[in-house]
Amino acid sequence: MQTRNRIIMSLPEVASLWGKARRASTATDPAPTETFETVIDLKP
Repeated sequence: MQTRNRIIMSLPEVASLWGKARRASTATDPAPTETFETVIDLKP
């Protein structure tokens, strides 16, 4: 995830980003067991 974030941050349109890695907390969660999420804020 750190490598991906560095590559994304090198783009001039990106203002900021954050990411997280998580596991589903319940068996009924439709997300895969290991999920990586990234939120990207773009410059106006």
